[in-house]
Amino acid sequence: MEDSEPEECVDDPPQALQRLKHPIVEAFQKISSYAEGGHNFRKITMSLLYFICKDYRPFSVVEGKGFRRFIKKLAPSYKIPSVKTVKNALDNKYEVIIAALKLRLSNSPHVSLTFDTWTKTMSEKSFLV
Repeated sequence: MEDSEPEECVDDPPQALQRLKHPIVEAFQKISSYAEGGHNFRKITMSLLYFICKDYRPFSVVEGKGFRRFIKKLAPSYKIPSVKTVKNALDNKYEVIIAALKLRLSNSPHVSLTFDTWTKTMSEKSFLV
């Protein structure tokens, strides 16, 4: 009887274990990416800031039971930031955007600004845009 596969030695790690090492390392890397400062943590936090700003939500939305449950179902390893952390992240994002805008404007030879005002008839609220 002829063996086509070489016999495994007891001292050598089986090839199956060698193949398992990579998925285990990848799994730990994926989990650590949800830790504060990790790639997925930053992506989710930036999406959270977008949600708060775009939908005019209060920062305290991150403290809501329903919101916390929703996030835990989507990304169980993600640690939901506190209100203070969300405010700081938004302040940092604002500073970065302002710096980028200043840089763009400083490189522009001309800048035009337009303003408009109006009053909402029934509520007597005035707007400047």
